[in-house]
Amino acid sequence: MLNSLHKFWLTSLIGFWIMPLHGAEPATSYDWNDRISTYRAYWDDPRPLLAEGAQLLSTLDPEKEPQRWLQVFSAYGMANDFVHETPGIDNHLRTAKRIATKLGLWELMIDTLIIEAAFTESLTPESPADLLAEYGLNPAVPYERALALAIEHNSTRNRYLVVRNYMSYLRNNGQSTRVMQLLEHAARDVNTAEDFADIDRLNLKKNLVFLYKIANHDAGVIQLQQELAENCHTVPFRTFCTYMLYDYGVLLASGRVPLDFVRAETVLEKAEQMAAELNDSSIISLIHLSLSQIADQMKNPEAAIRHAQQAAEFGSKVGAYSIIGDARLSEAKNLRRLTRYTEALRVLTELNKELPGHLYLQQAALHNLLADIHADLQAWPEAYADRTRQVQFEKKFLQERGQENFSEQVVRLGLQLEQEKNKALTSANELQERKRKTIVIMTLAVILIALCLLLGLVWVSRKNREIRKLNRFIETQVLQRFLPPKIVGDILAGKSQLEQTAQSRVVTVLFADLVSFTASAERMQPQDLTELLNRFFADMSEVVFEHGGVIDKFIGDAIMVVFGAPQELSAEEQAEFSTRCAVGLLACLERLNEEWRQRFDIAFAMRIGIHQGPGVVGTFGSKRRSDYTVIGHTVNLASRIESQALPNQILVSETIARFLAEDRKSHVGSFRLKGIEQPVALFAVENSRLDTPTPISHSPLKKSS
Repeated sequence: MLNSLHKFWLTSLIGFWIMPLHGAEPATSYDWNDRISTYRAYWDDPRPLLAEGAQLLSTLDPEKEPQRWLQVFSAYGMANDFVHETPGIDNHLRTAKRIATKLGLWELMIDTLIIEAAFTESLTPESPADLLAEYGLNPAVPYERALALAIEHNSTRNRYLVVRNYMSYLRNNGQSTRVMQLLEHAARDVNTAEDFADIDRLNLKKNLVFLYKIANHDAGVIQLQQELAENCHTVPFRTFCTYMLYDYGVLLASGRVPLDFVRAETVLEKAEQMAAELNDSSIISLIHLSLSQIADQMKNPEAAIRHAQQAAEFGSKVGAYSIIGDARLSEAKNLRRLTRYTEALRVLTELNKELPGHLYLQQAALHNLLADIHADLQAWPEAYADRTRQVQFEKKFLQERGQENFSEQVVRLGLQLEQEKNKALTSANELQERKRKTIVIMTLAVILIALCLLLGLVWVSRKNREIRKLNRFIETQVLQRFLPPKIVGDILAGKSQLEQTAQSRVVTVLFADLVSFTASAERMQPQDLTELLNRFFADMSEVVFEHGGVIDKFIGDAIMVVFGAPQELSAEEQAEFSTRCAVGLLACLERLNEEWRQRFDIAFAMRIGIHQGPGVVGTFGSKRRSDYTVIGHTVNLASRIESQALPNQILVSETIARFLAEDRKSHVGSFRLKGIEQPVALFAVENSRLDTPTPISHSPLKKSS
């Protein structure tokens, strides 16, 4: 991947990654009577532990040697990511709980409950509701029982042992708030807990990384992941270090830190060497997938294809369909970049046969790529068919997650689908159009004149219809640029109207402004700046419409949004919709920043200010140029509040704050704002955003949870 000169330079720059990583002897020795020793062995190399555990479970009699059998089962189950495939696991779990209860072995009971929860999770790849309906089981129940048992015995070590395993389930089901509660005191406990073993502290630091990601504490993420990776020079836990090096390599290529693809490749290749020694196909597949995506970012499609093929090969060994899907998509994407369309179509056709139907996002990505390739080949009917399937899978993804307000996404997909349909129809009609022209040329003069007259009449009639359609299009599209679809529908149906005569009304005004945009924009090419701003306003508009807001105007890199006009809303509804809209705008900016870091090496923060009060609403201007807008003191005060906000902070006036629950706001003080005589009390809205994945981040399997 690097020539000799680059390798020499790299060795001098980051030589400690080239050195052997383990100064201590491997921690492969263990004692079945000692939970911590088996725990250490698991994180070094679980294979000897698993082999001996399987042999002992087949020979030990739980009735004659109950405690020893339970110790072996506990260590074996905790070390086995595929424990659900163990023959008779149902009976083993019942026996283990019975023995632990009878002998009062509460720590081994905690292990058993964790194993039971992991087994329950493995029963189906679908949602928790499906699991509960089909089996009458809920993985959260044994996890919570184990957690209560650890708290009852005042065991910090066991509490975080449960959390380490529970986190994966909570994260996959969108319960980040619960994760934050469980890790509330982790930053303190990692240094003060007295019952921790060395591997416990390392694992807790790993859990803290996830907590910091939820809280958008990038400095904490960077510090901990670098510290964990550097620890791998001295600690003897090879499996643990493989995952830590993988995480650190992904971080270096993620955009959370200044991009360093060369160093990321070096760290990931070292992780691959260690994983190969342990014969861990799961992490090897993830490493090659990340290397493929790095090569893609570095515009090296040949290397991206090679790594993607290896990721799919190793992923197939463990049945990791999600990894296989991402790998094959990366391979096909780069084959398309090289215009090797036949190979790309073959890869996608094979993937379409083996990819599980419930992986809706990957199914949508597959058909999106197929549609793009067919469009490149100008095979418009095929492109339209694939775009139809993409839309179907994206709708399923939105509906499966219970998102009630996904009409805007559906409208976007529908417009995209209509474009493909028009291209397909145009292509199909071209041949007949040529035939018609030939017949016209060969027709006699008199018939030609008559035909021309007829066509003229048809043309006039068609043009009249097109003019009516155009008027309707202009009316609808102009309104849809600034108003939510429901309000547009009401206006066109005569149920609502944009007041021509100004009137006073209680409204809520939101200002959102990008921080330091002008200075950053001066460094960008005009076409890049135009693309960035158009994407910013388009995505922000979707968020505004989703929350019932009306876009009053775009002001440079800022947006003014109004709630309560033309559609009337109560003061409480305005406060609720506007604050939730503000949180949504920040979350949307996070997603855009992930893309902009990669494409333009730039990212932005946003200030948001909200105020509610009386305003004059109506259409202002002249016969040539007029706007439907809101004017008055409320608008000015909302603008001043926005200018007082810190980057990525939402500030609201006391008028808005009185409608918010206590846990959603915090008083930041009273301020004298420009042009406002009296001090204004301001409140910060708690910004509870979802954790968003970085561009090339992939969650490892159980061991990295």
